[in-house]
Amino acid sequence: GTMPAMREGASRVVDGGVCQLHAGGMEAAEDADAFVNFANPNFGYGCFITSCTQEEIMQVCCPEFNVGMLHEGCMTSGEVVNVHGVRRFSSYRGYLDTFEHTGPWTGTPSIQTILTMDATMCMHFSESRVLRDIRKAYLCFQQCGIVSTGRWGCGAFGGQAPHKFAQQLVAASLAGCTLRFSTFGEPDRCDEVLAAVAAAQPSAADLLQAVLLASAAVHASAAAAARATAAALATARARATAGRRPRLRPRPRLGLSGTSRRRSCCSSAIRRRRVTALPRPSRQASMPATSWMCEPLGYIV
Repeated sequence: GTMPAMREGASRVVDGGVCQLHAGGMEAAEDADAFVNFANPNFGYGCFITSCTQEEIMQVCCPEFNVGMLHEGCMTSGEVVNVHGVRRFSSYRGYLDTFEHTGPWTGTPSIQTILTMDATMCMHFSESRVLRDIRKAYLCFQQCGIVSTGRWGCGAFGGQAPHKFAQQLVAASLAGCTLRFSTFGEPDRCDEVLAAVAAAQPSAADLLQAVLLASAAVHASAAAAARATAAALATARARATAGRRPRLRPRPRLGLSGTSRRRSCCSSAIRRRRVTALPRPSRQASMPATSWMCEPLGYIV
């Protein structure tokens, strides 16, 4: 189940290898098998809108992603939606008012899973909100190998880049996956957080404690959030060097059992009009009982 897997990941040592920062767009990580959608709680807004932020760009460049709108509505705090078997058809440049379609996709053909997870939009340094967002990312990252992501929870969502980056590092460490983090040429202090993690090499559980300690105060800037995270990691490292486990605060339960679930669907199944509630074999077989997904085309023919 989810909780035993999470307990297993809690002791995993985290170093700089958990994430690679790169200056390109998220599409540049061609070895990634999953791609994070910085989602609105209402999956795909339930319709097409004129805005050109990340989710809307994904809707037009990866049209199979929109199959989720046939099945999903608003996600709860304990839900994520993973859409499997999605291909990219279009290339683009720009963002918001500068967005422009540039022709067919010419990169390496690939079939990816799109991980749809919404971040909190207020009270970003509240412990309950921090744990909520780590839980969301953890549920998405489970059973993924390499995940392409970026400034999830920032921009319109209002989060500080290094703070939200650290939360994704916690989730990836617990889930045992690797991140390809797109900075678009502006690290925005995320590189400082990754350097602090590489120096401290904490366990995933201690990294979570450091993120919670850094969240104890509201930080007005990305620089302040990065400094607080680095200081918390240094504290964890000093205590570990002294042979003592960090006692920053009681380790919280992320609440991943019972109410949390991962909802999944496969775009290829919809094209065949074969919508079933059968679980996907192999790596998806251990999904929580409350999860569901459509039978993918590859398992029909």
